[in-house]
Amino acid sequence: MALLLLEYVDNFDDNQKADLIAELVRHGGTKLSPTVFHFATMDDIFIAQHAMIKSGNFDHLFFHSRGLGINGERQNPTIRTKMLLSYSETNGKYKLCQEFKFFHA
Repeated sequence: MALLLLEYVDNFDDNQKADLIAELVRHGGTKLSPTVFHFATMDDIFIAQHAMIKSGNFDHLFFHSRGLGINGERQNPTIRTKMLLSYSETNGKYKLCQEFKFFHA
């Protein structure tokens, strides 16, 4: 189990959010809320990320901290992300990947 958590930094209109949601679902995510998506594995999140990069339809969402990559003009995130990797039924705790940057490319 892996959850992708989104936090919008920039202002996105409803159509832009709907397009992003549809793309994440198209690439294997299950929408649990407008900002939480369930994927079967962490690898599936990376597969979705690479598919979105390859499509070229969402370049405006990506950034690179050194001004490189597919959207070199953008050096700050448009959407912050975190990933929950697992849940322990024994102690009721989640494993959170704080530094995961889905939109860094």
